[in-house]
Amino acid sequence: MLIWGYNSKYLNLGIKFSDNCQSCGGVQDKRLILYYRYAHLYYYFRVIYEKQYLIECDFCGCFYKVSTHETEKLNGPPPIPFMDKYGALVLCGFVVMFFFGLLLL
Repeated sequence: MLIWGYNSKYLNLGIKFSDNCQSCGGVQDKRLILYYRYAHLYYYFRVIYEKQYLIECDFCGCFYKVSTHETEKLNGPPPIPFMDKYGALVLCGFVVMFFFGLLLL
């Protein structure tokens, strides 16, 4: 039986600042959040297929999209967990080792 699916995660990047909010109209504290979606196989081997940076207002909870390229250029690569980022490569490595082991028999 093959267990596969997809899910999403919000990752708080810990960057806070104050700026004018377009929804509530005041200068409020905001934080930078990474939202990413991934597909998984057996809930463990994952591959990310969508990534967005969002700014969230702490007062009203509204989200604003931010350019992924510019944000990563300023802040560096995001701290995505290893198996979320490279889980599909680990699975490919297991498959290659399995077939290589069959060739040696």
